Amino acid sequence: MLKDKDIAGVCRALKGRISSWSVADLAVPRGASADALAQALKSTDAGGVVARFGNPRDAYAAARKRSSENDRIVVFGSFHTVADVMQGIEAARADCHKTSTC
Repeated sequence: MLKDKDIAGVCRALKGRISSWSVADLAVPRGASADALAQALKSTDAGGVVARFGNPRDAYAAARKRSSENDRIVVFGSFHTVADVMQGIEAARADCHKTSTC
């Protein structure tokens, strides 16, 4: 998320709805750090396990590895967050089609 947004408000709104959080640093000047996001989750008692990552793409990759067929992965926070993950998905698809290992 961007650090000038209502991070605590978002955490409170999602309290008890997320079982596992993958928070990530956002490499833009307004970006909140993974540590700040983790602290907001803790201070609002949002619940769930929290893992920190250096960027949204790595957070998404880790979430995919630990998810099962019936799990949902929700990517949100800012356009920067979603764009980074979408670029990672597109790159993985391109690699998949090049090597036919989809």
